[in-house]
Amino acid sequence: MDEAPQRALTALVQSWQFWSLQAGSSGVQSWDGLVDDMSRLIPRRIYDIALERQRESPVVLLEGSRVVGKSRLLRQLTDHLGGQLLDLDDLDTRAAVTRDPATMIAGDGPVLIDEYQHAPVVLDAIKAQLNISSRPGQFILTGSAHHESLPRAAQALTGRLQRLPILPLAQSELTGTRPDLVRQLIDASSHARAVPPSTTSREDYVNLVVRGGFHIALAAPSDRARWR
Repeated sequence: MDEAPQRALTALVQSWQFWSLQAGSSGVQSWDGLVDDMSRLIPRRIYDIALERQRESPVVLLEGSRVVGKSRLLRQLTDHLGGQLLDLDDLDTRAAVTRDPATMIAGDGPVLIDEYQHAPVVLDAIKAQLNISSRPGQFILTGSAHHESLPRAAQALTGRLQRLPILPLAQSELTGTRPDLVRQLIDASSHARAVPPSTTSREDYVNLVVRGGFHIALAAPSDRARWR
């Protein structure tokens, strides 16, 4: 294996070992803290893409499964952009948005809505706002449900938003390396034979694959806890 990919894989193994040791020494009660620490320490490449799309479109929708890091990403975007954050996992906020969505999304700054599918009526209010002004950067939404799976009335923004899938952490994000392994191998093909054989075992590869990229799984104190 070329030196750069080998270094990346070694760093990935070390990072998982670090988080496993931290979780094991701190106890189960610290898992949430570890997940938050990982989210802060590991930059997501989708962050810059979301900012770019926000400058181009009136609405950006960040879609992904639970515990994939959408809420943390939305808070980071809020810190950068300012504006109003509405967390619809909070029951009081959800009730207020359901009761009067137009008032809740009113304001000059961007409105960022977490788990919008809990109050799909908010999309009708957003559509009404866009009928007045379709300037870019007005709304960023996150959702754990696929947009198409919601009731037809909730699909009011079809064609008026940009959708970005939020995936678990990539190996390149965990190691802080560039996600261009194939290009590195092609560029290094002329001297690849001079690189010492890889010390990465088959078991290392298997462990990296089965651990995946979900924050909460990476912070689990043991393989048994991770697979539950």
